[in-house]
Amino acid sequence: MELLDRPTAAYVLDRMIAEAARYGRRLCLVRLRMPEGHVPAAAERLRFAVRDADVLVRWTEEDLLAVLPETDLLGAEVAAERLRDTLGDIPLHAGAVEWQGDTGDILIRRANAAAVHP
Repeated sequence: MELLDRPTAAYVLDRMIAEAARYGRRLCLVRLRMPEGHVPAAAERLRFAVRDADVLVRWTEEDLLAVLPETDLLGAEVAAERLRDTLGDIPLHAGAVEWQGDTGDILIRRANAAAVHP
């Protein structure tokens, strides 16, 4: 799985939201916040811990996003725990949210608020 950069990810997230809206599908977002410098190693390990349909994004120097299509909030919370377990030695805070008709920006802000800040 390829790790998407922020501009590409914003476009992909908007497309996934449009599909969710059009076809009545579920969509969740998990935000993974970690200390600066850990994102590259974390991304490499997480590439193998997400489903083929999921999208992994390097959002900032401290954040990765996992976009989870066809996933409800409970499934996203389970996925967040699985991702956290995969990165057991990296300090990590995660927040999971379900799309509720939001724009991509609002969905990301909600995921940010759901993540517990260190």
